[in-house]
This record gives sequence, C-alpha cells and structure tokens, in this order.
Amino acid sequence: MSKASGVRFLPWVGPRYSIGVKQGVRVLVLGESHYTRLKVDDSPELTRYVVQEHGVGDDRRAYFTQVAALLLGRRPISNDEKAKIWNSIAFYNFIQERVGPSARYRPTPEMWAHARRGLATVLAQCNPHLVIVTGLSLWSHLPEATPISTRYLKNGRTLGSRGFLANDGRRRVPAVGIRHPRGRGFDFDGAARLVRSALAAVRRERS
Repeated sequence: MSKASGVRFLPWVGPRYSIGVKQGVRVLVLGESHYTRLKVDDSPELTRYVVQEHGVGDDRRAYFTQVAALLLGRRPISNDEKAKIWNSIAFYNFIQERVGPSARYRPTPEMWAHARRGLATVLAQCNPHLVIVTGLSLWSHLPEATPISTRYLKNGRTLGSRGFLANDGRRRVPAVGIRHPRGRGFDFDGAARLVRSALAAVRRERS
C-alpha cells in the first residue's frame, strides 16, 4: 500500500480469510493501536508480526485468546483452535502510529483524525462481511459516517453496539463494537452473544 493510502502497518490477512468463519463470513477484527517496544516497531509488517506471534503462535496473550474464543462462542479454547481462527480472519489496528510502550498512553486527537483514511483503504481491500470493533472508545472514534444503530446494555452498563461502516462509499459493512477484551467491565458471555448475533445476521443477509 502507498503512503497516500493512510496505512502504515499492513493488516494481517489470514491464509484462510477468503474461506472465512462460521459458514463463510469474512471477519475483520479492528483493534485500537500498537503498544510495543519490539525491534520491528517501525516496520510495515508490525501488525502481521504481532498476530503471527500471539494469534497463530502458542503465546496465550489474553486479547488474542479472547478474540478467538468470542468467534468460537466458548472458552476455554486450545492453541490449535486459536490459530485456526486467526488464520481465518483479518486484523487491523485503527491508529497507524505507535502510541507508547503501554496501554496507559492514549492516542492524541491528531492520531484519531489521521487514522480514518487508512481504515477506508483496508475496508476496500479486505472487503469484509463483518467488522468486530474491540473497544467502545475506539467505536466512539470511528468516522462520523458510521451510523450507530443499537446499544446493548446489561445492568445499566453498555456491553456493545451495532451499526455500519462505510466501505469506500459504495456499500455499508455491518459492524459490532464490544468492550475491549482486556478492559474493565468486559463480559465474555455478553460479548459472545453480540458477536454470535452479528454473524447470524450476516449469514441471513447473504443466504
């Protein structure tokens, strides 16, 4: 991708992405940003390196294990199951700059604004059937063209939201936003129901 595309860190696209998950649904998981001191920090391959290590590899980092478990709809899951899911989806971090060495560092307003062009590029390239947005703060910063249709609550706390993202102006891509899988207040069962419902809706629309 060219610099003009707005994409600095290339998305992970699993070797089975075209086959998809859950009866052929192509899923793009959207993360917020990179927090790392890795030697490949400035490489366009950073996102791909991280997913290969922690999603496909045997590392049990909570975020990557939880995302795979959400798509399977259950936990615990094995390393083989985790790898199969990550090999079947795409992943992209919205913020295209390294924010800092840990999650306590937050993106600046400029980082949020600059990230929008890159997301449009990746949506057009990957052409997903469904986008899973991991983080309600991230969801709230998505482009204004994103109509947020529904909020899901449990005991007065927002579990997630559903809406659409604009795919280069030609069509709307269904999206579901959930609490960050490592964040305070994350409810696995509630998030899994939202993801399962979104996947089912996509399958009905495509059948």
